[in-house]
Amino acid sequence: EYIGGFTMMPFWSFGLHHSRWGYKNVKALETVIGKFNAYEIPFDTIWSDIDYMIDKEDFTIDTLNFPPSKLQALLKKNEKRWVPIIDAGIKAQDPVGIAASEGLSRDVFIKASDGTVLVGRVWPGYCFFPDFFHPDGEAYWHDMLHHLNQQVNFSGIWLDMNEISNLVDGEVNFVPNLTDIRNALPYTPGNPLYTDTIRLDAMHYNGESDFNTHNLFNIMECNVTYNFLKTKSSLPFILSRSTVFGSGKYAFHWTGDNNSSWVMMQLSIPSIMNFNLFGIPMTGSDICGFKKNTTEELCARWMQLGLLYPFSRNHAENDTIRQEPWSFGP
Repeated sequence: EYIGGFTMMPFWSFGLHHSRWGYKNVKALETVIGKFNAYEIPFDTIWSDIDYMIDKEDFTIDTLNFPPSKLQALLKKNEKRWVPIIDAGIKAQDPVGIAASEGLSRDVFIKASDGTVLVGRVWPGYCFFPDFFHPDGEAYWHDMLHHLNQQVNFSGIWLDMNEISNLVDGEVNFVPNLTDIRNALPYTPGNPLYTDTIRLDAMHYNGESDFNTHNLFNIMECNVTYNFLKTKSSLPFILSRSTVFGSGKYAFHWTGDNNSSWVMMQLSIPSIMNFNLFGIPMTGSDICGFKKNTTEELCARWMQLGLLYPFSRNHAENDTIRQEPWSFGP
């Protein structure tokens, strides 16, 4: 009761899911769905990593490689669901898209300590980050999701890089002030706390620094995404990489970018059970492993185990060997 319980999942979400960073066009999705059908392997949902976007920019769709009409027809014909990824970083580099221009005009991005908009770096290059403490933050997020949904009707949302993950420490051209106690704590878990995320003195609309609010970003993002999807379905479907106690009220979780190894397969079991205890019963690990090349035996055993996960999804990095269920056959 204290953490708000957990959200119920739609029935179809308990089926098998399939994903890969590297399915670069609708034809690739069509081929994968066709193979599942040919081998009579039941699955419910096809996912898209950042491949579907224009230059990795949130809330865009590459209409050349992912023509919305063809994607929609493919899903309808095969009775499959589609879930796209959304990253926390909003592309800030020219040409500035609708997500950045709207966010700047509404002034809803996290600020640096000097009051300027904080600039990090994620997949599309320089990026801004939404401030969900801002009173217009939710309306901005809803409008952006609506903009994407008008192009292709998705069944759920995959929230990634929302720790907030940043490919530079602090922000672009960040020089940490080591006299600031936030940057020189007596104990840190291996690295300074601004490593691979935004600077600790970044400011939110409510006047609080990120040092005091950092772990709330994911649950606030899940909350506003849930509220949008609630207008489309009675049972919203949200996968979030970053979670805290209470996130299960809005979303579910997967255990992040694991490796293709027997140890990682073994560790997936206590990891999932731990998240069940944290109040997020719908949890899974990337079947066959996300990073590094899997093997036929490892992938076969992981498929056997993964079908018992509450959330069962095969997902892999784009530079690894193929690990669809038929990939190791004659």
